[in-house]
Amino acid sequence: MKAICKSCNTTFDFKPKGETKCPSCGALYKNTKEPKSFEIKLLNGTLLDKLSFNDVKDGILNAKFLSVDFVSYENTPWIKIKDSIFSKFLKGGNIGVKSESSSGFWKVMFFISLLLNIGMLAVLYYFKLKIVG
Repeated sequence: MKAICKSCNTTFDFKPKGETKCPSCGALYKNTKEPKSFEIKLLNGTLLDKLSFNDVKDGILNAKFLSVDFVSYENTPWIKIKDSIFSKFLKGGNIGVKSESSSGFWKVMFFISLLLNIGMLAVLYYFKLKIVG
C-alpha cells in the first residue's frame, strides 16, 4: 500500500506488517504492536492527534473523516483510511467499488428513456403528417 513518510513527506510502498524503511530519508517504521493512539490528517491539512480507536471509528461512522483522509498510529507513516485498519467502518466500502444493484438500475432507466424518446418522435412525426397532409 502507498504511504507518506512523516519525516520527509515522500510517497513509498508500505508493508502492513513488519518493518519498512523510507527510501528517501531512512526513517524506520515498525508495525508490530497494537496501537493505542492515532493521528488523523484531513485533506485540508488539519491535524488531529491523540485520538483513541473509538474516536476515529466514530469519526468515520459519522462522516467526519473521509476514506481519503490520512491516519497514522504509533510507528507508522501516513496511510489513507481506506487502506488502514479502519477500512471496515467505511460506509459503502472503498471509493471506486460499484455495487451490483446500481449498475443494473441505470440500464433499466436508460431503456425506459430510450422508449419514451422514440415514442415522442413517433407522435411528432404523426402530427407533422396530419398538419402537412
